[in-house]
Amino acid sequence: MTSLFYTRYLKPPPSTANLGKSFTIAWTVANDLGEISYWEPLTVYCRLITTNHPSLGLLLDKSNNNKKYSKNTDSNNATLTSEVIRRATTSVKLEYDPVKGGGIMTHSLAIVNTTNNSGSIRNTTNTNGVTVQLVLELSDQLPGHPIWTNARSLMMDDDVCSWVIPVYSLPIQVLLSPSTLSTTSQYSNNNNDNNIHDYERRVTIHRFGASSANQQQDLFIHEDASPSIGSHIWDCGMLMCQYLAEKYGIPHFDRILELGSGTAIAGLYAAHILQPSIIYLTDLEDTVPTIQRSVSLLEGDPLIKNVKIIVKELEWGKPLILSDQRNKKKRKTEQEFDGFVDMVLLTDVLYNPSFHDALINTLQQLININPKMKILLGYKPRDEGEERTFFDKIKTNLGWEWEMSLLPPAEIYWITRSTNAA
Repeated sequence: MTSLFYTRYLKPPPSTANLGKSFTIAWTVANDLGEISYWEPLTVYCRLITTNHPSLGLLLDKSNNNKKYSKNTDSNNATLTSEVIRRATTSVKLEYDPVKGGGIMTHSLAIVNTTNNSGSIRNTTNTNGVTVQLVLELSDQLPGHPIWTNARSLMMDDDVCSWVIPVYSLPIQVLLSPSTLSTTSQYSNNNNDNNIHDYERRVTIHRFGASSANQQQDLFIHEDASPSIGSHIWDCGMLMCQYLAEKYGIPHFDRILELGSGTAIAGLYAAHILQPSIIYLTDLEDTVPTIQRSVSLLEGDPLIKNVKIIVKELEWGKPLILSDQRNKKKRKTEQEFDGFVDMVLLTDVLYNPSFHDALINTLQQLININPKMKILLGYKPRDEGEERTFFDKIKTNLGWEWEMSLLPPAEIYWITRSTNAA
């Protein structure tokens, strides 16, 4: 049995931090929906990611560890001495305990200059600051994953394996204020930025069987720390990336539509691997900004320079009307669409059976436009008795057929309209 767990920021680091002054993070380790915490203690490393600034280090204020978390949690004042600064490293060890505080960990951290020479940092930047990120990950001595960047495997026994997916902060601008560069400066959390909700996941663009190694790079995906499940990465998103990479050589699809994109991790990965001429990433109105933030990170990406990415609001069950067939003003119940697609991508969309009929209605409209259209579905069983009614409906009522392969804990389906279907 394979399980996926995610380190998750509940209170991410601030967008700006003064050098030598602390800030508080809150985090946990839980499943994709956040309702099941990892059940055993873990050692998690908070690693400082910086480019061309080796003098920066990370300090952990142990006096403030695991105080009761609130959005307004601040650090106590403390003094940074030369001896304390010399203990700074690029990675600090944090302990996760599912019993303490319901598995919610809080820590006070400070980014410092270990050389005490501000010039060594200033001379490498054109602004009064440098940019870093903080990642929460397991030890790099554990087995890694070829697609899920820096994910680590915890083997319980021969039949049970848990993967822990790391989380990355958004870029943090470290301000090099002269008052904070002294080795005896006071450090306290004056960067209590409660509006920072986003953080990142990463997956590696890897084409198994591809001849060119330079086609490997990380894909950055925005995720939201708010309670909205539509803005979180679900297991099937990660597993679909793995499936697409391992199945390099899937027939070319020129026009792809993703329904229920969420963070769009699967759709953006498909854009890189399958290289369509156009891909539509769609979801409800409140989730569209999350998609757009991930798409904005792709600006200038050479691997998809020939792929047109369109982000649209699309509600299942409403009538679709093709742009080139519209002869009158679109009614409120209609959704304008740019044309037929030859593949529809779905991941983790069967969790709520009350949405099945609306989803099937939209799929039926699309397959009526292009009867040769294929549907690629990633499904993780959660409530099998209710969720599998989707397959009963498309087989019994529509005569659609499918081929299924296992990618634990998910099932991957290629669904097509039967040649005998009306």
